Amino acid sequence: METLIVGFVGGLIGALGPVLVMLIQTRSQERQARARAALEAAVHEQSFLRQLVKDSGRGGYLAPLSLHIFHYQRILDLLTEDRLTADELKRVIHEQRKLADAIREVQTRED
Repeated sequence: METLIVGFVGGLIGALGPVLVMLIQTRSQERQARARAALEAAVHEQSFLRQLVKDSGRGGYLAPLSLHIFHYQRILDLLTEDRLTADELKRVIHEQRKLADAIREVQTRED
């Protein structure tokens, strides 16, 4: 009887291995797709803003691409987790502003 139970447990563990690997791979692929989407959105926005500044003829400050990527990655993560609310969006924007201020401060010191 014990041999039957041990065999059953071993078979169950052996069958779960491929399922767990598949779940991990799927999660990794989803994460990569979100990162790719965030990068594409950030690049598009950066390009649009660059053209807007150029067309205005007045110049202006453009945040680094990394700041736009941060913003879109956070938004996509919240959407994926079904946690995107007005309060969460405000928190992301606040974090983004703090990062932008820190970047400007570092850039000012370098000038």
